[in-house]
Amino acid sequence: MTSKDPLLTRFAAEHSIDVRSLPDAERDELHWVRRCAEAVDRGYAALSEQTIVSDPAVGVLWHLLARCQEMAEGAIVTFAAASGAAAEVLSRAVVERALAIQFIIMSPRARLAAYLRHHVDDVDRQIAQWRTLASSLPDEERRVHVEACNYRAVANRTMRSLVDRLENELVGKNRREKWPSRIAERFEGLHDRVMYRTMYARLCSETHFDAEETLRYIVGKLEG
Repeated sequence: MTSKDPLLTRFAAEHSIDVRSLPDAERDELHWVRRCAEAVDRGYAALSEQTIVSDPAVGVLWHLLARCQEMAEGAIVTFAAASGAAAEVLSRAVVERALAIQFIIMSPRARLAAYLRHHVDDVDRQIAQWRTLASSLPDEERRVHVEACNYRAVANRTMRSLVDRLENELVGKNRREKWPSRIAERFEGLHDRVMYRTMYARLCSETHFDAEETLRYIVGKLEG
């Protein structure tokens, strides 16, 4: 792709980046990320107003796709800026987002409801654990943490009321599905265990601050 590609021109304007300096491979990646996003937008534009209004899954899935696109573009730009470690962390996030969307699309209404429900339930679980830990702190620290817990709990109650409504619209009285909290289960649900054990496992190294890159550095120095 040339730097005069209109998709790249718009991307450059939005992100204040000079795409002319990028290698061809990186310009190609940006082009196809934007092409995919445009294809999604065209598909949504072709939907009837009735479809969009009557099915909440349609709009929420569009939002999830937009979040995935944003992260993919960030990973490419970061790599282009010679920040390899950060690009690796962002690339893992892209894989996780794409995986979640693929898993949801296999059964969109039930799994989208499960995805949203899992979040508010998990936040409440985290708040309960936070309160338990806060109770062991000195008075002033405990007060600060309890206030923060209360603030988080109020916000989550608002989100939970929205989830209750969306869940009712999405699945009604049908059986609720449980969201797989472990990412390995989502890979399994897509019958892609090999990807989990290979590419995804490698992308986790920088996120977890594993010793691998340090060992590579030492080995490189020792071997000249």
